[in-house]
Amino acid sequence: MPCSLGCRSTGEPSTSGRSIHAYPNAFRSRKLDVYCLRGYRTSRSERKHAALASEASERPVMDYVSRLRQRKSQPDICPPLFLAPMENLADRSFRRALATTVGGFDEACTEFMRVPGRADNPAAAVRGVVSWYDACELGAVPLGAQIMGSHPEMMGMAARFLVQERGAPRVDLNAGCPANTVTGHGAGSSLLRSPEQLGELVAAVVAAVGGAAPVSVKLRAGFDDTTLFEENLLAVQEAGASFISLHPRTRRQCYSGAADWGLVARAVELLDIPVVGNGDVVSAERALALLRETGCHGVMVGRGAVQDPLLFHRIRYSFQRGVDPGTASEGAAAAAEGSSSSNWPWREPEVMQDFLRCYAGQFIPEVGEQQRQEQQQGPGAVATESSEAAAGGTAIATEALPSCGYPAHDDDTISSTTIISGGAVKFGRLKNVIKYLFASSPQLAAACEGLLRVTPAD
Repeated sequence: MPCSLGCRSTGEPSTSGRSIHAYPNAFRSRKLDVYCLRGYRTSRSERKHAALASEASERPVMDYVSRLRQRKSQPDICPPLFLAPMENLADRSFRRALATTVGGFDEACTEFMRVPGRADNPAAAVRGVVSWYDACELGAVPLGAQIMGSHPEMMGMAARFLVQERGAPRVDLNAGCPANTVTGHGAGSSLLRSPEQLGELVAAVVAAVGGAAPVSVKLRAGFDDTTLFEENLLAVQEAGASFISLHPRTRRQCYSGAADWGLVARAVELLDIPVVGNGDVVSAERALALLRETGCHGVMVGRGAVQDPLLFHRIRYSFQRGVDPGTASEGAAAAAEGSSSSNWPWREPEVMQDFLRCYAGQFIPEVGEQQRQEQQQGPGAVATESSEAAAGGTAIATEALPSCGYPAHDDDTISSTTIISGGAVKFGRLKNVIKYLFASSPQLAAACEGLLRVTPAD
């Protein structure tokens, strides 16, 4: 049966003799894909993205700026705690295991999604980059989306797709990755060499989002040194960023040496937007010291959370005891007391075991199957009854992590857009997490040396 409308691309007349160009543009873009799908090849894709956008209201959200500014008016309340994005370490499997068994953080952020600088079909390329992002990955806990690149238009497109079609509660711009493979393409911490370029990139992302979600920037203190530190901060603020998270090391330092918290304090003094402190937060005592010494509005924890999955709860516990973190002696005493208190509700050996089994179960089928069988026999949640009693940090049951309707990325999707076949990379990540987890205990570190030498073939 012939189509009743003419071809959109050629404007050939229909069987009624009327040209398709006689119709308004709005009619052509909507009606043609209904009555003449053959003439509009992208119509199904557009309908799919429209359906995803309509579901964006279901995503978990957080009023970031208000929560962060609350720190100034209510210093006795625990500030927002963020799980840092960590490439090759805190991937989807780690985040889910931590949220399922322990929780305690207010928000997590994905590892970076690498946005290309050019493509034959920019929209398709960018959608492919962000397609694995699932706003409901952690249930009710918001999941920020971090993007990395150097092309303003492509970065803006990625941010828009993430917010409008994937439901991201915030978009974070990576200006801190020190890897040569990243900086060699003008992205990550290489942006810190040009405040103008950094500001242009932030402005493009802010404009693309259009106020639908906050835009944040995670940055380091500088590239080789801190010469442009203040210029970079002001450029980010003037470009419209809602807040920043600052890792006070330079790219040259990478992860060596001590984080210079004095730079965090300077950022708080210089900027009008909130500052989230990051770097060397490996204990509750260190978190309290960071807040006390810098006046930052929130705390971001990276490798400290891998080393101690209960770290977020230790920080919260210090505030729940009514301790003023501005008082050095009392804050340190509360943080040091930690799990030694009789009021500490967590059974740590069981929690660590649950965390490791939940994490390993996503890589090793036998462990995952055993865990599923035990959950079917028990209450269904990995968290213990005592851990659920911890205020402000209820662990999430495995079945309580639904999808918002956005297609979840496959379990083999790692490191943004890279698809890994086989288990070698995943197994390496498992061993990396175990190494961090036992780093603070020499006895445990020695005991797991054999495990760290195991290969997937074993």
